[in-house]
Amino acid sequence: MFKKVNSPIFLAILGLGVVLFSVSVSMTAQPTDHFAATTCWLSAEQPKADNGSASSEAATFTGKIMKSGDKLVLEDTDSKTTYQLDDQNKAKSFVGKSVKVTGTLDVATNTIHIAEIEPVA
Repeated sequence: MFKKVNSPIFLAILGLGVVLFSVSVSMTAQPTDHFAATTCWLSAEQPKADNGSASSEAATFTGKIMKSGDKLVLEDTDSKTTYQLDDQNKAKSFVGKSVKVTGTLDVATNTIHIAEIEPVA
């Protein structure tokens, strides 16, 4: 039914196909943690700390505490960004109010680890 092929051209084309397939699979594989973190940092719009650097230290975020499903979030209307809040109890008394949240941002989850919340006058 099948004819045995030993043609050098056929083997070269077959080899090239295997190489191209391997390259395409490796390019669509999940990035390493280092690459993913770099990509996120480059593509995510991050709030700036007071010194102008990306928030890995304590920073101030302003917005309104709102309900999103069964969770409370901080909606920053200026940057059109919604942040998850790690301490729902601290945010509970500020629902619907404009606040200033001091804390650190976990960029991977877009979650603010709250140090302090205070109303904005």
